[in-house]
Amino acid sequence: MKAALLEELNKKKIFTDHICIKDGEITYVDVNVNAFLNKNLKKFESEIRDKITERLEQYFSLQNWEFGKSLREKDLIKNVAVIKEVRQFDVNFITNKSIEDNKISENLVIAKYNEVIRPDNISINFTYDDGSQLWDVWCIQIHPKQTMLLLS
Repeated sequence: MKAALLEELNKKKIFTDHICIKDGEITYVDVNVNAFLNKNLKKFESEIRDKITERLEQYFSLQNWEFGKSLREKDLIKNVAVIKEVRQFDVNFITNKSIEDNKISENLVIAKYNEVIRPDNISINFTYDDGSQLWDVWCIQIHPKQTMLLLS
């Protein structure tokens, strides 16, 4: 099929002397999510885990991804931040490249034009506290001129 496409394109080329068709590649990413909860919510861990899993599945749905789209920590956090029971999220990614480069984790996975990012292993962990810290303020830059303040 690739050879047939190349043959047809070579018949029609106008602007170039050479046509190269590159195969698409999948970049697999391990996703680690740590959710910070009040210790009083420990009995609801299963329900909260289900909510987080649902949001992650929605985020990583193949319909939402295209070749060359990078994976950013802030985008994933924005997606799961609608879960009100969770006080704070911490997300990091591990790829084969990060392991080769001796990085423990990354906050950004950049895809090349012929790569699509897909989750490999997803781990969801919970950290509990006593709720003594009343507010955490997160500042997320949505647009260079807009900033959204999240209180949790």
